[in-house]
Amino acid sequence: MAAKVTSGPGPATIGGSHGPSGDMTNQPKRTMVAQQALQLSDLLNMRFANAWMGTDPPKHLVVQAPEESTEGGKKARQAITLAPQGGSGFGTIMVGWLDVSQRRAELRTHPVVADLYAQRYHKPFDVAREPYDNVMREIQSMLSAQSFQIGVEDKPHAAPVATISSRPPPPSSSGGKGITILLGVLAVLAVVGLGAFILLH
Repeated sequence: MAAKVTSGPGPATIGGSHGPSGDMTNQPKRTMVAQQALQLSDLLNMRFANAWMGTDPPKHLVVQAPEESTEGGKKARQAITLAPQGGSGFGTIMVGWLDVSQRRAELRTHPVVADLYAQRYHKPFDVAREPYDNVMREIQSMLSAQSFQIGVEDKPHAAPVATISSRPPPPSSSGGKGITILLGVLAVLAVVGLGAFILLH
């Protein structure tokens, strides 16, 4: 199912007093970095609000909103996800992240996301590569216009492997009983042998 991306205005500059967040009068007071992060997430979320991909369930791009304070940029990283309507729930998968304070971002390729999706939900990723790549290219273009350095994660994550303990298994209870019986028999034979020796001598 192809992503339906509607055309919109050219790139907006993030960092001014006005942006996609609209009137700030009734909104929480945020630090400068948090405000810039909010404006950028609003810009991306509005741009891809109708770019639905996949079928089970249909998903679109959602950038996580920042906290009111990023603590000087320490908490400025925002997750970029593909999520169903409502922004979370079954089918949500992280496809990258961005950090306004460092002007850095990283995006995951389709094979990486498909691998992670299969590991998490135990079913194939239902988003075709072409619409996914189209959205990723547009995100790159929009972030590049905001002077972001963009990295690409293109190595699939290995599935967790169960570890095998090097310790020898504990002896079974049946084996312990067998040893006890054998020792008892040997003790009886020793007593009988000792008695026979005394009688013969």
